[in-house]
Amino acid sequence: MTSNINGLIHNNLTIMKPADRARFRIGGSGEGQYFLGVYRTHSGPYPASLGKEVHVVRAFGIEVLSIRYKE
Repeated sequence: MTSNINGLIHNNLTIMKPADRARFRIGGSGEGQYFLGVYRTHSGPYPASLGKEVHVVRAFGIEVLSIRYKE
């Protein structure tokens, strides 16, 4: 998993149960990369080069999180 806000991701991982936290790997390269895009500090769409959008979370019709997957 990669993120443009690694500090935020790390903060959220620290409150997870160890078994859940163990499922995540931050950064690096290899097969099957997920990108979590947050829109609180990013006002436009993320580039297609980050992968295909596989999930979107909206609040009141506004996109707040997108998940992209790249093989």
